[in-house]
Amino acid sequence: MTAKNENDFVDWLYNRYVEALRNKDFLQMSIYFDVLDRCVSMAFSQRKFSSLRTRAKKRLKEIATAGKNGTLCKLDFVGEEFVREFEKAMQDYEQTLKDQGFSQQLIRDLVIEKRCNYGND
Repeated sequence: MTAKNENDFVDWLYNRYVEALRNKDFLQMSIYFDVLDRCVSMAFSQRKFSSLRTRAKKRLKEIATAGKNGTLCKLDFVGEEFVREFEKAMQDYEQTLKDQGFSQQLIRDLVIEKRCNYGND
C-alpha cells in the first residue's frame, strides 16, 4: 500500500464519519471513529505505516476539536469528495441566483464571494 492509498483510505474513513454525522447515524459514526482510532493505535504500528498513522491522528484531532468546540455539524468532507461537494454547492448557488433573476455580473460577484467564504457562512 502506497502513502497516497493510505491517505485515501484514512480520508475515506473520515468522510464516512462525516456522512454518518450528517445522517445522525450514531452507530456508524462510532464505528468509523473506532476504525480511525485503531489505525493510530493498533493495526498500523509498523514503521512503514507512519504516514497513515499521522494522517489518522490529524483526522481524529479534527473530530475531537470540533466536538469540544461544539462544531461537529460543520465538519466537511476532505479530498476529492470535498471538491465534488463544493462544486455542486457552487453550481446550485449560481442556479438559484439565476432563477431569482440577478444580472450576470452580480451572479459572478456573489459566486466569487461564496467561494471565498465557503464553510464560514
